Amino acid sequence: MSAEIAKNATANKGNDFRTARKVSSLEMDENTGEGNQQKKKQTKGRAGERNWRRGSNSVGRRVHSPRHDFEDSDKYKGRMGGGMALKRMDSEERNRNEKLLSCPDSVTRISDRSMFYKTFELVSQIGQGNFSDVFLVFSSEKGEKYAVKEIDKERMISKLHFVENEIALLQRCRHRNICRLVDAFECRRAFFLLFDYAQKGDLFETIRRIGRLSERSSAQITRQISSALAFLHRRRIVHRDVKPENILLGADSTAKLTDFGLACFLLGPLYRVCGTPTYVAPEILTQKGYGVAVDIWSLGIILHLCLVGFAPFHSSERAQLFKQIVHGQFTFDHPNWSPIGTKAKKLLLGMLTAAVAKRLDAEKVIRSEWVMEMMAQSANGNEWEAANKG
Repeated sequence: MSAEIAKNATANKGNDFRTARKVSSLEMDENTGEGNQQKKKQTKGRAGERNWRRGSNSVGRRVHSPRHDFEDSDKYKGRMGGGMALKRMDSEERNRNEKLLSCPDSVTRISDRSMFYKTFELVSQIGQGNFSDVFLVFSSEKGEKYAVKEIDKERMISKLHFVENEIALLQRCRHRNICRLVDAFECRRAFFLLFDYAQKGDLFETIRRIGRLSERSSAQITRQISSALAFLHRRRIVHRDVKPENILLGADSTAKLTDFGLACFLLGPLYRVCGTPTYVAPEILTQKGYGVAVDIWSLGIILHLCLVGFAPFHSSERAQLFKQIVHGQFTFDHPNWSPIGTKAKKLLLGMLTAAVAKRLDAEKVIRSEWVMEMMAQSANGNEWEAANKG
């Protein structure tokens, strides 16, 4: 594909996914979260508000929140309870122990945007974020559809190192349950990240469409994403934004983790406050240092959402939500839990413990009694069922 684009560039030197979208990533002082490859954020101007969803009585509940989630941490001081407050960190402290990779030489340089779309036919726009637009494209050479994330360099001017890091990480991370970066291109004004197209959309839309999943389907998604996380964690890579919007479903319903915009190699405890409010781990908020276990917490929130249709911690007030997360207390009292077995609940407790040392790792999640039992019951390993059909 790179050769084909280069050929077109030389010859021309002298061209429905759901759009109601969801929760965006955040960072305390620098909003580095960007739309994943099939995401639509609704904004009212560059300084306006966007709709973002937080697990409550249903997965589709909308809450308005300021665009720059943690832009000014001072307004949260003294409001989180228990004497906890988010502190402002200087860049040295915020970046401590993060290893970001530079842009690899394998990125193909092209003259301008039109060169890309002469090789890949533009079909439709399928997503939009603060820093990127996502398009469905078709390659006549390969006879395949792809999703391309076009990242505007001007909008990402102070964050280009995150884009370069994402490209480098994705090129190193080849795994069945990680969305494949097919190729990457760059011109003066933009990056173009070409991904395999996920025909069934993302997990968020699946839950929103069919309601909560059966135990068997929930176990399948948990096992597959745990496999991806185990692969990353063995290499000391932390994702930091595991959420339903970042889990894509292929034609055979294989789950794939995507959007590595906040991922990094860790050299020691990390301190950057980032992620997505509903799924952020308590140790990120306490700012005492965290590691790969934050991804397991986020996956635990997703499992809770899959099983009963809402997240364990929810509030219309950001400070109250964070207080709930830090305390880490939740119950199984809701009627939706009545048909769920004790083994699933036991696994959730192991994933959603605020005590990091006691939290399960990805390998233990895969080998958990509940996941093993549910997989043994699955006829083909890729059954997607609504809870009322399971």
